[in-house]
Amino acid sequence: AAACSLGGFWGTALCTGGQLFRLYLFYGVLVGSGAGFSYNAVIGSVSAWFPEKRGFASGVLLMGFGASTLLLGGAASGLMEAGTLSWQGVYLGIGVLLCLGSLLGSLVLRSPEAAAASAAPEQEGPSTGEMVRTRAFWLFFLFAVAGGGIGAGVIAHAGPIAAAAGVGGATAVYVGLLSVANGLGRVLFGMLYDRLGRNAPMLLATAFYGGALALLACALHELGHILAIYLLGGQVALLRLTCVGAELRLSARRPLSPGRELLAALAGPAASLLAAGLTARLSGGAGETACLFAGLN
Repeated sequence: AAACSLGGFWGTALCTGGQLFRLYLFYGVLVGSGAGFSYNAVIGSVSAWFPEKRGFASGVLLMGFGASTLLLGGAASGLMEAGTLSWQGVYLGIGVLLCLGSLLGSLVLRSPEAAAASAAPEQEGPSTGEMVRTRAFWLFFLFAVAGGGIGAGVIAHAGPIAAAAGVGGATAVYVGLLSVANGLGRVLFGMLYDRLGRNAPMLLATAFYGGALALLACALHELGHILAIYLLGGQVALLRLTCVGAELRLSARRPLSPGRELLAALAGPAASLLAAGLTARLSGGAGETACLFAGLN
């Protein structure tokens, strides 16, 4: 992890214009590998010391992992905007800090003697090869990639998102609340896992995801309307999304005929049915009736 972090940031700092492959290699592969190695080592080692509080321990670690992105990113941006250091100098400094942190951590982190026994499974599970050949593994992998990517994207672009939403001077407050909620959510769900087991936190998380999916379904439905309107020669003047529907108004400058309005109105349900059918297909047919019913709605 130390070597990957130092080598990755060092190589990234030496990249110049037109060297996109080197950027992918050093920052994408090496820096990403260093973060993954250190992340798994820390989570596995520290949680083993607290077998009865694994959820809380992992939540605190994840909170620090998420907060570091905002804090370190903010500090790096401040140094570059103030002209204190060039972006190459900032990247080299981050690489050195991560390298030293990984080396020091390797000297401090130790697994308890009973960790292997307490963490051993009660029954033999599938091998690595068998695991990667299952549909469940790849569905969870895609879920983790999507969830992590969305979370990291929102945190990294919290400032621009707030500015685009028109909150103006409250951008700092918005970014701070987002970071606090992100960290506390990890700890809270970890504590729920310790007290109630796996099912209750997963059901609660599913409820949150359900609300997000409701917004996504509404957005896809309206996207069908919007695409049809523009393809038929119209223009959208207003669009407001909610969890239970949307308000869409056409521009008076580019009106549609009644027949074209009908086609645009039917494009929304068509988009919903298409999304529902794809969801049912990806789930292997599980819940296909419910997915199609949601699409019809």
